[in-house]
Amino acid sequence: MRKMTSPISRAMVYGLGITTARMLVGATSAIYLLSSGLTLTDLGVLKAIQAAIVFLTDIPLGYLADKWGRSNVVRLSAVFNVAWLACTAFGRYKFIFFVAEGFNALAIALYSGAFNALLMNIYKRETGQDEYEHVLGRYNKWQFGLMAGASFLGSVLAPPDSSFVWWCAALVILMQLVLFNHILPREEKVKTPSSSVGNALHSIIADFRAIYAVISSSVSIALLSSAYILLAFVYQVLIQFWQPLIGADQIATYPGIFYGASFLSILAAQWLAARYSERKVSGRSIIQCALALVTAFAILAFFGQNLPIFSIIGIICLTFFFIRLLTISLYAAFQRTQPESMWATAESVLSALSRVLLLFLLPVIGGISQQNGVMVLPAILLIICLVACYLILRFTKKS
Repeated sequence: MRKMTSPISRAMVYGLGITTARMLVGATSAIYLLSSGLTLTDLGVLKAIQAAIVFLTDIPLGYLADKWGRSNVVRLSAVFNVAWLACTAFGRYKFIFFVAEGFNALAIALYSGAFNALLMNIYKRETGQDEYEHVLGRYNKWQFGLMAGASFLGSVLAPPDSSFVWWCAALVILMQLVLFNHILPREEKVKTPSSSVGNALHSIIADFRAIYAVISSSVSIALLSSAYILLAFVYQVLIQFWQPLIGADQIATYPGIFYGASFLSILAAQWLAARYSERKVSGRSIIQCALALVTAFAILAFFGQNLPIFSIIGIICLTFFFIRLLTISLYAAFQRTQPESMWATAESVLSALSRVLLLFLLPVIGGISQQNGVMVLPAILLIICLVACYLILRFTKKS
């Protein structure tokens, strides 16, 4: 990473520290929870509760980040990450796991709205440009490269059912909180529209009206945001269920290194997508990626039961590649339509809307997978991707 002392690099280093430490448990998290007595249905309910908490807090916390300071909110997210990892490592009872997931949800809600907005704000201040794909792609490239290494390391440090790696991840983030908080750059005060000055309640209402006005100002922006929400939902479902999807009936018999290597491949695919997205992706390429994503899910849905396991892993890696490339491109296009003073809030609006889908559908998906086998999942995601592909086709024509 060039110019490590620049504000952009310092912000990236802090964010990378959090996301890399979290991924020490990424390759075996579902295996750990399932080995602790949870079922696929429990896993679906657990993540639905996460979605509910994020939905209820994402927009207020995104607004808080815009007003209180995005750096402060990123620091607070690190505190909740430590609480989530430590509680999960300590607990062997469902209640403790559910409490831990509440801390995880708050960490996600705090970080998701604040960090990208902080990064874009610094990038625009330092370069005077609004080509946010460059800085987002650059960050995601480093993020997925380091996450890949961390997840593989975590998978070989201890067996999948061990809490050791969870304690290690908590300790790493705690050390970052104590030793490296100062590297986050100071933020310049973002100038807010005159409508957001004064009474706090009127300020919130005015900002939300402004965001709604932008989203509903044209059909193309509505199509763009809808496609992004659906793809974000597909990503969240897939990231929760990829381990049962590749393990199927043999999920408990594969060693941790198997899941570590698989997750390494998944993150490598997303790293490639982030690297490719550093340059602005054309509308034609976006359409091609959407069609390729639909094709990959169709292969899994119709032929997944008979495919060799390494073919399934390869196709899942492709789906992550296309989803990541599409979401980075759509996200950057969406934020270009938003006022700078409301970037974190606007992202939180998109995130919260995708969480609504997770809240209602994750328990259903978990229950269906428990009853009919996890390979029913690609068929569900195929339908959602078809709708997203149609919206992207319409968006590219409109724009």
